[in-house]
Amino acid sequence: MSSTSPGPPEDLGDGIRLTVAGVAARLGVAAPTLRTWARRYGLGPSGHVAGSHRRYEASDLARLETMRRLTLEGVAPADAAEIALRGTDVSDGAAKAGEPDAGNGAAPAGEPDAGNGAAPAGEPDARNGAAPAGGPGSAEDTTPAAGPPAQNGRKGHAPDGAGPEDEEPMVADPLTVAAAAVDGDHRRLARLIRRAGREHGLLDGWLMAVRPAIEMVAQRPQPDRPGRDPERLLRAQMLTVLAEATSEPEPDRIQALVQCVPSMSTDAHVLATEMTLRGAHVRVAHQRLEADGGQALLDLVARQQGVLTVILGESEIAENLVRVLCERGDEVFLIALTDTIAPRDGLHRARTLSGALHEIMSLLTQTARS
Repeated sequence: MSSTSPGPPEDLGDGIRLTVAGVAARLGVAAPTLRTWARRYGLGPSGHVAGSHRRYEASDLARLETMRRLTLEGVAPADAAEIALRGTDVSDGAAKAGEPDAGNGAAPAGEPDAGNGAAPAGEPDARNGAAPAGGPGSAEDTTPAAGPPAQNGRKGHAPDGAGPEDEEPMVADPLTVAAAAVDGDHRRLARLIRRAGREHGLLDGWLMAVRPAIEMVAQRPQPDRPGRDPERLLRAQMLTVLAEATSEPEPDRIQALVQCVPSMSTDAHVLATEMTLRGAHVRVAHQRLEADGGQALLDLVARQQGVLTVILGESEIAENLVRVLCERGDEVFLIALTDTIAPRDGLHRARTLSGALHEIMSLLTQTARS
């Protein structure tokens, strides 16, 4: 999502006037997504301030809130837009059939709906970098984004296995990711997660797009259809993208073992993948290793000298692991927001995954040199 802040203070009363950035912050929808909705579906701003860009009014915001809600519920974007436009007077905000609105860029009626902001056939869209329609494969295929060749899921690169269809100009914001999961669109969801990984790196892509999407779908009041579980699908697709990014052979010895509370299982795999991409040999402990207070974990660490144990979240098992490992002189790295587990010699701490990653890699480098 754009981090651009609104300009002058906005009137939040009946005469509401919001910039694209203001609406994006208010709804939690990326600014490029709002521009796509305006261009494709006529959900653009209808207000105008002299000497300034067009602004979103209260009626525009109501339509966009409807669009956001329906999209998150799994309604196709074109259908959601039709419902949103039908629910209020849109004579000022929507383009007439066959006549583009110069103010908000709404597409003429009858134009193919790609749902992702692609420009009309033969006409590139300079606002989001879309190539002319008619590229290889389907209407969604476009010229690959600029940048170095994709490899290994690092920032600016796609995970291995990403194809040309992954380069279409889509916005991997939490709402779009959540909507794809609710709709059960595996292919589109995988492309969105890969794009988030290319644009931000796997860890930040998870934190900025996928995990917030999981929180969104978990808060839906609607029950799931049989065979549909958006939260599980999001986690499964994230694991698939992580597996594509790493293909290391079985190491002779591991350098770090990641243990976590059940709710942070995917976080653990994301962190371990980022560590692997930086050259560390890492494994993630599964729940069966935590039986009997984590004794199997302790035995595993004991068999390999110099293993750094990374713990995500605080629990009784985590507290037991910290106590036993620190008492025998091992290094432990704890990532938790609270300080329930008391400080000990050999215990390192961080509150966030992003902050922990650099410290963990620095600690592994120091251990390798000693």
